[in-house]
Amino acid sequence: MTQSSAPPGAVRHRYEGFRAWYGDRLDSAIGEELGPELVHHAAELLAMAPELLDDERDVIFDAVLESLVALQAGSTRIRATTQLQALVGTPATSRILSSDPLAFTPLIVVDDWLYHQRTLHYERSLARAVRARHVLGAAQWSDADIERATTAVFDSSRLSDEQREAVLSAARLPLCIVTGGPGTGKTSIVAALLRLLVELGVAPQSIALAAPTGKAANRLGESVFGQFGPLEPTDALAAVEQPSTLHRLLRYSGAGGRFRRDETDPIPADWVIVDEASMIDLVLMERLVRCVAPDAHLVLLGDVEQLPSVDTGTVLRDLIGAEPFVVRLRESFRMNPADPAGRSILGLAEAVRHGDAEAAAERLAQGPGVSYTDVDSTEYRGELVAFVQDWFDTRLTAVDDFWELIGRRYPLVDGRFDEPDTERIARLFAHFDRFRILCLTRVFAAGTGALNEAFHARLARKTIVESAPDLIAGEPVLMLRNDYERGLFNGDQGIVLWVDTGDDVRFAAVFPEGGEYRAHHLSGLHGQLTHAWAMTVHKSQGSEFDEVALLLPEEDVPILSRELLYTGITRARRHVHVLGPRTMLDLGISRMVRRYSGLREAISAP
Repeated sequence: MTQSSAPPGAVRHRYEGFRAWYGDRLDSAIGEELGPELVHHAAELLAMAPELLDDERDVIFDAVLESLVALQAGSTRIRATTQLQALVGTPATSRILSSDPLAFTPLIVVDDWLYHQRTLHYERSLARAVRARHVLGAAQWSDADIERATTAVFDSSRLSDEQREAVLSAARLPLCIVTGGPGTGKTSIVAALLRLLVELGVAPQSIALAAPTGKAANRLGESVFGQFGPLEPTDALAAVEQPSTLHRLLRYSGAGGRFRRDETDPIPADWVIVDEASMIDLVLMERLVRCVAPDAHLVLLGDVEQLPSVDTGTVLRDLIGAEPFVVRLRESFRMNPADPAGRSILGLAEAVRHGDAEAAAERLAQGPGVSYTDVDSTEYRGELVAFVQDWFDTRLTAVDDFWELIGRRYPLVDGRFDEPDTERIARLFAHFDRFRILCLTRVFAAGTGALNEAFHARLARKTIVESAPDLIAGEPVLMLRNDYERGLFNGDQGIVLWVDTGDDVRFAAVFPEGGEYRAHHLSGLHGQLTHAWAMTVHKSQGSEFDEVALLLPEEDVPILSRELLYTGITRARRHVHVLGPRTMLDLGISRMVRRYSGLREAISAP
């Protein structure tokens, strides 16, 4: 979003007219950090009704600004004021405001709620698609077939009763949602479900696995297929395709900005299994449910307590509240007494989830697996400097031959690395995947921007005498958007290395691809990469690390919430360290994400 207070070029010619209408209120709204694009979008919308009286225009202008801010924060609707409702149906507002849910006016008031037409359309379309799946019949197998298949699968697994219920429900029902916290075995359920479906005669090629991001899709593949062990070519499960991103599954066109799949060209699969469903926003979920064929099955897995999607909606939460086909996993296998670190992390996560700051503080003080450094806000920046130095020395570079691994030249032969270099690169990836710093924001002293800059500077001083470029060998990087041409997706994580192409030696971003590693020139990824020494909690969804450092902000920020802290904590397998002022920890635990949506009501409507 642009930071200039001047309106975008498309509406520049109307700017003086807006000023005549709103006077200082226009600059005041911009000054309150609503963002100039939001403010001028609201003013542009009001320009559709020039016959409005001044007080009518003020009411709608304020409502539009509030609704746009709410959309940015993830809500699909806001309460309509009595003043706004009084304007519905008047001749002056007929071009922009209606009470008809099927109208094409920009704003629609339904049951005391104000919607933008586009958001209402997606919400109601998703609700219709979900209700349509309610009337579909369950998969029909004989009792004998079920008994034979479950005996073959369950007897060779260690699934709990609730996990077995989830597997059977997912195999039978047209729509099944499986929700549970960390360690409840969601990927074990996917693995068992695949085996069960194949035992029941489902063609492996007709099963589609997916996740919202490339990182989450890769982790699903590693977690699920890793449980099978090496698959022989004759093994039917070897024909199950590796998980893809939802955008790829739905054939999203980056150039056209649209999905190519729809009801006339549905996903070619009998079972569609999607992990990390809490990350799916309203628009993406609407398209997904619509594109599952009427006679196919959709299985959604996710942790409803995690952060909702970055974009609009609390879709998984709404679906679980309205959808009858939900299996809740409550038993955590990290609570095994033999794993006290995992038990401590889960205990801390539960305290945060329940909003109990005192219990969370007690957990953090007990360990093992959890620790806390309470820092006064006035001393925080100095503490962060010491933290960066310690983390760099004791984690980032603490692997055998680290300096040799990042300093060597990696030659490409026909676009591929040889086996010894592939093993070296795999060691680096495994090393960086063991730990990560998680921040709440990109800005401020405890944000990813400042932390990544500090680590970059420290690595540059160790490896390069002259001024260093923005990205140098040995740096973990993160994709910021989808690049369909290169097969890289938002959230994918790589490492910058010296790569010898045969023509020259240059820095390249190396990413995993199908059990190998691919190198991409940095010039071709300009503007698409960022450092990933530290990453935001939002970007970490779909990832897990042995050790996580969760950095609290020095002052309150709007996104500080219980869900954000819970998500950050549960990225850790073995240890989580929280750093920051106790006041910020308590405030975050006390504050829940508030998003307003009508999806649950729409699904439950007759």
